[in-house]
Amino acid sequence: MFKHSTRVLCLAAGLLFGISLAGLSEVRTTQVNSAIPSTGVNFFFSSAFAGSSVWDDSPSSQSKVVKSVSGGYASLKVDPHWELSVWLSSYQRSTAIELQTKMLVYHEKNTYLSFVPAIYNSAGSKSGGGTLASGYKEECSLNGIALPLILSLDSKRNVTMNLSAGANSEWVSVKGYYGAYNSTTYQYDRVYYTRNTVNTWRGHLNLSLTANSGALIMTPEIGITFADARNQGKMRFLNYGISFGARL
Repeated sequence: MFKHSTRVLCLAAGLLFGISLAGLSEVRTTQVNSAIPSTGVNFFFSSAFAGSSVWDDSPSSQSKVVKSVSGGYASLKVDPHWELSVWLSSYQRSTAIELQTKMLVYHEKNTYLSFVPAIYNSAGSKSGGGTLASGYKEECSLNGIALPLILSLDSKRNVTMNLSAGANSEWVSVKGYYGAYNSTTYQYDRVYYTRNTVNTWRGHLNLSLTANSGALIMTPEIGITFADARNQGKMRFLNYGISFGARL
């Protein structure tokens, strides 16, 4: 009996090790925006942090932590010092929604400084396996807050330089099930699991240029992120992204 139980546990551990490698709950690592409040619609592509990587016990690899997302956002200029926006993005099995507010805290001639706090959620799931009984499903959810500052210098020649710096705090949770073969009953037992929510953090420093021609705008961006990926360790990686759209 002890041998059978041990065998089931070994199979279960091996399966969990195998299914925990694919990324879920990705969130963007760029701002692709300026400090100047505006009304508009934009589409973006950005490097991203994979929230599920904090649970990955396999050898550390940046490819498990760094992904990419694409999506869009709509912004509304409430008054000269305040903007509200909604961001939506996706990557393979995950989708994310973000609510952001931009508050212009300093403006002098061509210099703008805004505080851009946001709350967001990214969630995704993956499943597989040979049959319904022997298959698996894993769900990952990430909730976070972002506290960035954006400094913009407007050249008044259709180009604005933006420097952003900020910190993110995120809470990641995972749950799911898998089928473990039981050599006593010669059937698969479905095993459910829920992992305790863990907190992690990220910080970034990004540089971008916003170019406009009439109502059309484009913002390419590069930078660097420092992240605590928990089981994957502390990492430093390159940020990259671009947004394009129109100011209304």
